Amino acid sequence: MAEGIESVAGYAPLPSPQFIKPGRVRIAFYCIGPRNGVPLVICHGMSASALQFADDAAFFAAKGYRVILPDLRGHGRSGSPPDPRPADYAVSTMAADVVGVLDALNVRRYHWVGNSLGGIIGLALMDSQAERMMSFASFGTLYTLQTPKWAVRLVPLGAGLFGSRLLAWVTARFTSGNPRVRKLIRHILMTRDPQALAPTLENLGAYDYREAALRYAGPILLIRGGLDRAVNQGLAPTLKAMRGRENFTLVEVRKAGHCAQLDAPEEVRGAILVHLERAGSRTE
Repeated sequence: MAEGIESVAGYAPLPSPQFIKPGRVRIAFYCIGPRNGVPLVICHGMSASALQFADDAAFFAAKGYRVILPDLRGHGRSGSPPDPRPADYAVSTMAADVVGVLDALNVRRYHWVGNSLGGIIGLALMDSQAERMMSFASFGTLYTLQTPKWAVRLVPLGAGLFGSRLLAWVTARFTSGNPRVRKLIRHILMTRDPQALAPTLENLGAYDYREAALRYAGPILLIRGGLDRAVNQGLAPTLKAMRGRENFTLVEVRKAGHCAQLDAPEEVRGAILVHLERAGSRTE
């Protein structure tokens, strides 16, 4: 992937990435919007990258937010640890990478929006340092998941059989029915480190952040894409835990899939904007 500004399938370009290296891995991130804007972290899902949110970053930056897009380790422009082990891709490890970015930018408090894995990382930060998180929004994210180990191990095996290009094509086909969205997803999937898939999945097979969400006092938004069938089948424990909570809002976007903001950008951005405005902009 070339350095500097990049545009794919007509989506907004990203600026040149910035980097930190808190340990063995160099982490890339992008900043869009006014330096004095209220910080808004938007975090991508597994096998994706910051490019997933290029248009959204431009939208929220135009509203005055300081948008911060990290590339998680093993994704996009970020590096990967040599000879990766599951611990190298633990949720807590990836969350610490993002905290390193925020600390480097002197960001004390922030809003969080996450898709899939990006939402899980946000939940981990909600659990460990809720005082820094002004609000939390997610889509394509379960607050709890219990998957048999044998099922977790099938995915990397299948990925190895398909090969990177065919896997990217198949995943794009299942993720969205929009040809433009599929083109972006295929491009993004080709930038990930294939060695990151297995150790990341091992850490996502079993987790439970429902208690963290129940303790959290800030505004919580869950966007449910009507076409995100696999995630929707597993949402019952999350919705049961959050039912009746005054700080919890569920928004249904009928024609959106797993990457909801790509399928229904106006609806998803509108819901997030209302959520952010309700949360307020006090950073101290």
